[in-house]
Amino acid sequence: MVNVLPPDLRARGVGLHTTTIHLLGDALSPFLIGVVSDSVGLRIPVLVTGLLLPLAGLVLLIGRRQLVADLAARTS
Repeated sequence: MVNVLPPDLRARGVGLHTTTIHLLGDALSPFLIGVVSDSVGLRIPVLVTGLLLPLAGLVLLIGRRQLVADLAARTS
């Protein structure tokens, strides 16, 4: 993100990204896992959370082509 955003938007982009990942990851995920585990047990929420990591890796691999294009457009 830092390599792609123009200098005048970098601080705002990093701040928004950091706020979003902390709100969704640190603040919201324990609550959601607790709510789901109350109804189905803890095993399924933990397994689903573990399966999200390979999915995130797949999204990163798919987005890599766009990142390369964005970096090329930024440097030219």
